[in-house]
Amino acid sequence: MISTIESLNYKARVRKQLFLFLILPLASLINAFKYKNLKIITNTVWAFVVFHGFTLIIYSEGIDAARYAEKLENLHNQPITWYNFLLSFFSSQNVDIIEPLLSYGVSLFTDNSRVLFLVYGIVFGYFYSRNIGYLIKNVHFKYSKSVIFLITIFALTIPFWEMNGVRMWTAAHIFFFAAVRIIDGKFHLKNIVLLLLAPLMHFSFVLPVTVLMAFKILGNRPLLYYISFLFTFLISEIELGAVKEIVTNYTPEFLNDRVVAYTQDNQMENIKEQALDNAFYIRYQGIASKIGMIILLSYLVALKKTLRRVSPKAYNYLSFSLFFLSIANLISLIPSGGRFLSVAYLFAITTFLLFWGAKHFQVKPLLLEKIAFSCFFFSGFISLWKGFQTMSVMLVIGNPVFALFSNLETSLAQVIKLEFL
Repeated sequence: MISTIESLNYKARVRKQLFLFLILPLASLINAFKYKNLKIITNTVWAFVVFHGFTLIIYSEGIDAARYAEKLENLHNQPITWYNFLLSFFSSQNVDIIEPLLSYGVSLFTDNSRVLFLVYGIVFGYFYSRNIGYLIKNVHFKYSKSVIFLITIFALTIPFWEMNGVRMWTAAHIFFFAAVRIIDGKFHLKNIVLLLLAPLMHFSFVLPVTVLMAFKILGNRPLLYYISFLFTFLISEIELGAVKEIVTNYTPEFLNDRVVAYTQDNQMENIKEQALDNAFYIRYQGIASKIGMIILLSYLVALKKTLRRVSPKAYNYLSFSLFFLSIANLISLIPSGGRFLSVAYLFAITTFLLFWGAKHFQVKPLLLEKIAFSCFFFSGFISLWKGFQTMSVMLVIGNPVFALFSNLETSLAQVIKLEFL
């Protein structure tokens, strides 16, 4: 009788969520968390990300989204056969397979970039929402202030508006989805296949996959990994030419062309110039994240024995986070390589969430927590501000019905600048 009532309540909530989503998606997203039902939360987040994809603003010709839109238009207006499309992978040695397949499939029907990013949103949103769901499911005190804050920071570390660079950041969430299950000891075929899909979305994820495999062989050595993490973090100056030579010398031949493209001198200079052009608060976003990470990771290493007893899962993630961050610190010396720090941060934040979710276990002195959380808040706020550039006003005040008939090309960033600046 109770299960029947629960089933009816669940169906009623789903209908309400669907109706609310059709009226105002943002309201349905907020409302989903009130139900405290994991399935409703993850599916609503998924739908909201898909809606963002459909309404995404391409605010500049220089962003990745503009190139994807241009490629779609070219594929649609100058169609090629399926055979020639497959042949292009071998002739170009292109190892990024999933995104070209999605773009090609959409191009058979339309050259509308909104449809393309809707499809991207389906893929990105699935893994993004399920990764958030994984955290909620594995944290005991789901609705304490610290847990809610950290889940929010996780969502802002590689947020849904990074769909602009769909290959890299979808690969990141695919990797996280598979990696956490493998770290948990679930060596299922599905998880292994998904893990191997990450490099097919973006070739560079050969590195994180290799890091995970190495960790599974080496095992938990938090103190050793922590020393390595600090050492690599303190390396602030290194000859980029030497790094380039090391990377290109030890890269498999089929990946070499892509790696060289990322390490070309012009590419390096362009990225450094773009970084210097950013507002000061954007430049300090990464520094704030690093400070927060160092504080909390150092605290957990100091309590590693207690952590291992209270939360073995958190202990595993602490070791892997430190190991991954050590590698990511070195790779970040190469322009564009710093993106792997964000991927490693996903696992570090998972460690913190499991720590805060462990019973009767909290940071002492509280000042450490406040400093670290302040750093994360600053970083998360800047991430949100950057996201306003691709977020349409339609995402906040519109709905899917209006979006079908209106192509509102006004971003939240434009509205805020007009109103307050």
